[in-house]
Amino acid sequence: METSYIKFIQKSKINHKSYFLYGNEEVLRQDCSELISKNFCSEGYSKLVTFGLDGFDNLEEEILKLSGGSLFQEKLIIKIKHSEGRFPEILKKLIEEEKFNRNDQNVFIIESAQTKLNKSTKWVKALNANLEIINCNKLNIYEEKLWLKNQLSFLPEKYLGLVGSAIHNSFTGNLLMQKNEISILELVQDEKIEETIKNYSVMQNHEIFDLENAIICTDFDRARKIINSIRNNNSSVPPLVSWILSKVISSCYGIMSSDGKPNLYDLGIWRDVQSKYISFCDQIDFNQIDSLADAFLLDKSSKGIHPINSWNVLETIISDLENSLLSN
Repeated sequence: METSYIKFIQKSKINHKSYFLYGNEEVLRQDCSELISKNFCSEGYSKLVTFGLDGFDNLEEEILKLSGGSLFQEKLIIKIKHSEGRFPEILKKLIEEEKFNRNDQNVFIIESAQTKLNKSTKWVKALNANLEIINCNKLNIYEEKLWLKNQLSFLPEKYLGLVGSAIHNSFTGNLLMQKNEISILELVQDEKIEETIKNYSVMQNHEIFDLENAIICTDFDRARKIINSIRNNNSSVPPLVSWILSKVISSCYGIMSSDGKPNLYDLGIWRDVQSKYISFCDQIDFNQIDSLADAFLLDKSSKGIHPINSWNVLETIISDLENSLLSN
């Protein structure tokens, strides 16, 4: 039986004991896994066992051992993670032999990066017959907004519209970045939440999105004008500005560390700016700029978590990038 991520999280009861989570959205797979685990922990399942992080050696032996029960009648949540590559043959074998459907004592959660299932194969037929399958592939726009609204449920109602639209407009299609933004918001202390929320109104200013283009085109005068314009209305660097800078830097490090031709789309670089990123990387010596390490502190600083003089840090990074260009 297969269901979508959205339909699954709307269920009033989670009572199946074996699950198969698959799809290209790791964030959704993790959400489902955590939801299932929390549900069964509340029912007395006290121990979590995870396999697959270091390979699948001895998996069959370990699963059979755990499925046999124990002297103390422990109720286990057993997670098996397949994060990349072809689906393991040993897992196919165990699914075909119905090893995940013969024990009422334990809960099994199999998480896979597979994006498609061939329903004509023996193991997928067994999967469909014995486990609840949850499709965690990419959401459509409506589903993505619904997911984001659920993730922001900890916020006061009056802030949901502003924060939700700002995050979604800035990171549409990128659940990982949206999740990161949410995780940092959850860390903000109650007395600082209103000040933090005000920063999200800045995310509606489309001038900010010109900053990425100005940097990768090495138009540092334009970058400074944008930064000064934003600074006039903000006491600290807004989250979106720090995210853009971090994105540029992390993308460039990804390009430089790739073996052979880098997959620019996987690095989060859209097609229309890919040639600009390649050119930018060729002109800047990132290994000689010590201040770049501070770029990843700006986001925390803008939310009051890691206090630094964020505007000074930003100006230093821009100046160091420009100086590296001039020295090459």
